[in-house]
Amino acid sequence: MLDTPLKIECIKVNKYSEESGEKKGVFFYAVSFLNKFRDYFGRLELLIEGYLDNDEDVIKSIEFGV
Repeated sequence: MLDTPLKIECIKVNKYSEESGEKKGVFFYAVSFLNKFRDYFGRLELLIEGYLDNDEDVIKSIEFGV
């Protein structure tokens, strides 16, 4: 098991994977911590990483879509 130096605030996983195409059966994961976020897919392969410019902003919801 790996330890993470990040304090994870929220992890979300899409309930249903795509039914066709190259991402068929692949799940996506969104992880937020402080003003940063990371999106992963499959077996936790990093898809995108970002941060909020304003320290007062927070991520309150996450939406998955094709």
